[in-house]
Amino acid sequence: MKHRGMKTHRGYTIGILAMLGFLSAARSHAQEPSFLQAGDNIVFIGDSITEIGHYGNMVNDALADAYPAGDIVAANQGSGGKTASAGMGLLKVYMAKQKPTIVCVMFGVNDTSWAASGADQKAAAFAKNLATFLPARDEHGFELIFLRTSDFSHDAKPDGWVDGLNKALGVLFEAQNEFAKSNNIPIIDVHGAYRSALARAWEADPLYAFTPDVVHPLLPGSAAMAAEILRAFGVGLPLAGKERGPLRIDRTGPFLKLTDKAGVVPLEADIPLHISSDQGNALPGPSGALGYFKKEESAILAMKPLTDRIAVYPLWMWGTVNQSEAFGSALLHVSPIHDLDKQPYKTKAGELKSWSGHAMGDSPPSTVSDIEVKHAESSLYISFAWSDASIVPAAPGFKSRFGQEIKTALNLQCRAGDQPCDAVEFCLDLRPDASTGRYTSGSDGVPEGIMKIGVYFEAGATATNAAIQVHPESESDKASLKQNEDGTYTVSVSVTPAGKSFGFNAIVTDKTAFAGGGQLYHFGGVDPQDPLGFIRLGLGVEGLFYRIGY
Repeated sequence: MKHRGMKTHRGYTIGILAMLGFLSAARSHAQEPSFLQAGDNIVFIGDSITEIGHYGNMVNDALADAYPAGDIVAANQGSGGKTASAGMGLLKVYMAKQKPTIVCVMFGVNDTSWAASGADQKAAAFAKNLATFLPARDEHGFELIFLRTSDFSHDAKPDGWVDGLNKALGVLFEAQNEFAKSNNIPIIDVHGAYRSALARAWEADPLYAFTPDVVHPLLPGSAAMAAEILRAFGVGLPLAGKERGPLRIDRTGPFLKLTDKAGVVPLEADIPLHISSDQGNALPGPSGALGYFKKEESAILAMKPLTDRIAVYPLWMWGTVNQSEAFGSALLHVSPIHDLDKQPYKTKAGELKSWSGHAMGDSPPSTVSDIEVKHAESSLYISFAWSDASIVPAAPGFKSRFGQEIKTALNLQCRAGDQPCDAVEFCLDLRPDASTGRYTSGSDGVPEGIMKIGVYFEAGATATNAAIQVHPESESDKASLKQNEDGTYTVSVSVTPAGKSFGFNAIVTDKTAFAGGGQLYHFGGVDPQDPLGFIRLGLGVEGLFYRIGY
């Protein structure tokens, strides 16, 4: 469900759009309207970053909430691995079904060919391929906008390879700037917003990473991208009439900020917010005039019972004072808490769903079912049924995709779906509330503070038995596995979460052959790698867990 809070007094209007709440039409005293018009059809053209759909879906949700009667839609038309040379083909596919009024084009990472060499030649080809959109713009009359893509990112200390790729990407940006300027095409600096948000995340933890695989943003990075697009469009301000308002591509501010905070409220209670300006206690008005703005304003985000288990979005803000505008965003994470001390957590039928990244046609039901989590004294008991008609047992001694020899049965630090055998992995995010959900590991890694328990089959001389493996290895003595009389399994684990609740996820790998094809299932959000999507389980506490900030 969707929620918003808004207040107007002392000459300014503050609007809160969380893409999680109830919206009514926003009033604003801004001098100029939004760039958007009623009936706009927006399409995002790009590579796998667009195809995944995170940032585009967030924008679409925000538009539906901000302008419920505006009949505005935003669609994703991306394709993995593609460069700008494929962009016009993707647009033609979309135009065969829809007539876009705004076409946003975002390429770049694949145009580097994932190599730092030959950047000048690649930049020239990049600009040439972007030029293929001009005839369609002139013929069909849509607004053509370039989005400067997100980058290749790890934590605050990228290695030499990543640094070289980003330098090559910078050369492509220069060519994009030159071409766009000479052809009157605006550029929304998604890359700048992404890097700015990442810098804020590094202030919280220098190991923070926006991607599990160098290039594909998880929800926090996607939220930063979506927020910059919303800001450029002027979402929250009145829709434009016959003439569009300005596209807000200047990132100099002023910006609204929210105080970072984590806590628990009853499911139907309000979330307290504290808003401030990055320019102290005032926002600039026309001709440099200043309007009064308290250093920190209080507001609320009215929550109603959530229909979704988790939500991670940019908490979008807009403000006006003396006909001047200010925008801002923060990362908002909400998750209902299930109190294990009241009753066990039981998965519903079909809740373990195939992950789209590994789905092959119509996915059969998961081989793992009936997951139940109980809490007694200082231990968790995770029971489950595992009915696999074609068991693919583990075989220690395999190599990771990086060529590293794995001497254990499972590689519990591999990318989700890369286990070479049948496996069930339970993930426990035991970190404090203020840092829960942070993705703080590079490619193929597990964030520190997350315990991972893997169950697998091993082939014995006369039978195939189930066994257990724990990451980190130093915690191995805290977990054990038992096969019950009814054929189900129970994992017992001694845990001490930092807070009164913790994150929980299950990842099921169902292989057809060792290291061969198979299916991947999970129930922890949109991406099994993202701990922001873990289910929230409480130890004597229930309600709605929320966290504002990175």
